Amino acid sequence: MSGGVDTALATLSADMPISDDDRLDVTHVVETVEQLMIGWGLGLSDNRRLALAAHSLAFTRRIRTRDQLPEIDLDDFPEIPETTVLGLRLALGPYCSTRNSGLADEEVLLFAMHVEIARLTP
Repeated sequence: MSGGVDTALATLSADMPISDDDRLDVTHVVETVEQLMIGWGLGLSDNRRLALAAHSLAFTRRIRTRDQLPEIDLDDFPEIPETTVLGLRLALGPYCSTRNSGLADEEVLLFAMHVEIARLTP
């Protein structure tokens, strides 16, 4: 699986600098989310993996800098199944907690969108 992440990071690095820390963190996050998706019977095309890697890069940088997204209420998105939200919380929570950060609803929502797009358009 990391080969696909490496390819996505190579594409992203053409437009922005990506540090070794970025590479490690993004690979970890993408592989974590992708394993969760595989458990749900979902896969990612190369283009969707690229989108997930780009989002994961921004996410991991926000965790490091303690930057936060504008507030969003997950209740405003009833079309996102609770199982998706809970699964992502369980999968991504450890990444955040080892960095002394919480996992914000806004971040969960953005990852959930990747999952749900994969579910709707296999």
